[in-house]
Amino acid sequence: MSETTKNITLIKGNFTAEEAKDILITLLNNKINFHQMKNFSLMERFGKPEYGSQSRIDELKKNRDEIQNLLKAAEENNVTFSIDSIIQIRMNETN
Repeated sequence: MSETTKNITLIKGNFTAEEAKDILITLLNNKINFHQMKNFSLMERFGKPEYGSQSRIDELKKNRDEIQNLLKAAEENNVTFSIDSIIQIRMNETN
């Protein structure tokens, strides 16, 4: 059987507050947009949104706000960030 899990390094390095903001806020905005577009599509096709998707959007927006607050404070103090983000992809068999 072939490997069913793959780890991919998405972000790795040291960044200024501005660079970290660009990377992280863009990533979160893209995820929010993905869920919003998915919900819009399902509403248009079936008249109902995806179960749990709105709560995921709310969670991502909260995370984005927290990161923006952290980075704003860091910019004022000339702080840099070390960011490591690994995506773990697992293949699941469907029945």
